[in-house]
Amino acid sequence: MRIMRIVAAAGLGLAVALAGCSNFLDAPKAVADPNNPTAASINQLLVGIEANIFGQQEGPVAMLVCEWMQQCAGVNGRFVDQQGVYSVTNGSFDGSFQSIYTAGGLGQIKQVEALADKEGDKMYKGVTEVLEAMNMMFATDIWGDVPYSDAAGSSSTPKFDAQMTIYDNLLKLLDQAISDMNAGGTGPGDFDLVYNGDKTKWIEAAHTLKARIYLHRVEKLGNGEYAKALAEANLGISAPANDWKTVHSSATSERNMWAQFQTTSFGNDLVAGSVLVDIMNAQGDSRLAERCIWRLQRHDAGDGREGHLADHRFRPYG
Repeated sequence: MRIMRIVAAAGLGLAVALAGCSNFLDAPKAVADPNNPTAASINQLLVGIEANIFGQQEGPVAMLVCEWMQQCAGVNGRFVDQQGVYSVTNGSFDGSFQSIYTAGGLGQIKQVEALADKEGDKMYKGVTEVLEAMNMMFATDIWGDVPYSDAAGSSSTPKFDAQMTIYDNLLKLLDQAISDMNAGGTGPGDFDLVYNGDKTKWIEAAHTLKARIYLHRVEKLGNGEYAKALAEANLGISAPANDWKTVHSSATSERNMWAQFQTTSFGNDLVAGSVLVDIMNAQGDSRLAERCIWRLQRHDAGDGREGHLADHRFRPYG
């Protein structure tokens, strides 16, 4: 009997020890990797969404189209090749297109809207709905028909919605955003990088986006869209202080993308195109006198191609 009690006691001690080890190894601080989080707060998600939209507005799509319109010139790196080819391949815009849906895209936007609903914060949801409209408007402006209504669900093959249908839905979404922001709530406050949660500025931005959508529908629906655009514009951004601006720091990875390829980080890879500069010079455009504008100096390439895009150099005015 004594031997059985000793064995039982030993077994109990082993079980307690194993339980203690199990609790230690499963403790949140032991399991969670602070450098690879599996969950984020609503405020952290919002910052990621806004940063993603900053990248869309400044990124490769705008730069490439600027070259094709001859407003910009590629003088170094991949910009030279892109300008020379003037074509689109199946990989030209992969990263830009993915940003619509992942890593701060539509999926994350829907997640924040759901969290705002859970917290009962209509102001927060309204701000996020405006960001959703910006995100999907960028997508349909560039690519036309894209997945939207079915894109944030469980389908691995979401349907493509027609561009005009998307515009209609975005107008309704912006109306809902304005209504939500007027319904109360604390909103994101300082976690909002653009307006610091200022309701008035966000509502003005929503009206301005509506005006832009109406303008984009003119060729399809006729001149009647101009009057709608004007009505929304009159309710839109009312002063330069209320402009919707991207936010950047001095850190290399957080600088404005255009600045990175023009003046810092990567050097002068993308500069003003000769066609644009010639037009401005011919018209005596007063903006050439501004310090941030650069004058184009042509240099002979040595092969009779004076002024060739690859040989453009810039010097500060004045």
